[in-house]
Amino acid sequence: MLASFIRHGLRDDELKSEALEQIIAGSDTTAGAIRGALLLVMTNPRVYALLQKEIDAAVHDGRAPAVGNGLISQAQAKKLPFLQAVVRESLRVRTPVANLFPRDVPAGGDTVVVDGERIALPGGVCIGYSAYAMHRDEALYGDDAQAFRPERWFEDDKDKLAAMVRTNDMVFGDGRFTCLGKPVAQMEMAKTIFELLRHFDVALIDPIKPWKTRNLLGLFAISDMWVQVMERS
Repeated sequence: MLASFIRHGLRDDELKSEALEQIIAGSDTTAGAIRGALLLVMTNPRVYALLQKEIDAAVHDGRAPAVGNGLISQAQAKKLPFLQAVVRESLRVRTPVANLFPRDVPAGGDTVVVDGERIALPGGVCIGYSAYAMHRDEALYGDDAQAFRPERWFEDDKDKLAAMVRTNDMVFGDGRFTCLGKPVAQMEMAKTIFELLRHFDVALIDPIKPWKTRNLLGLFAISDMWVQVMERS
């Protein structure tokens, strides 16, 4: 793979970035996203109760496999609105990627539209956006943008909801640079959360200090997240 990158003229810094990406992409990012979602759910009893109620109802009504009959499918998980809202909201509040998404402007320059204003970008410069900062935009998400509230994804205004979804999806990059594993990560998050809360009750051992987290090579590295897991009857 490195030989191919070299043949295509990548610089040393680009080679290092691409090599690192092959190691951490799809594993550390998704694991961090799942941990973040579970932390937010466990520290919000209202959301926990609503999510587990939807999960139990889906199993009871036959919209998800009964216990012992396999895992929920992605098609079934997509039909659970609160579960999907929890996935999107947790990606918004606990963005697993901490670094900027850098892009090089073409040599001839380019023009982008930001908040309705056309902005000229000189050629050859590197620009980027922070998914972490974007998801705290009160103009888009409201005055409670700092809060974990999955119900915001039931927005009635279709144009506003479309803007929220597009912004949320930029956690995975955009355009031809969109993460190839995006649908897999979303599937893993939904299925893991569903199956965990279907079978177990979970609670933080230390709600005051639930985990250790730090920015490690552009990711929120998480450790020492101790959880009590109790099998549901």
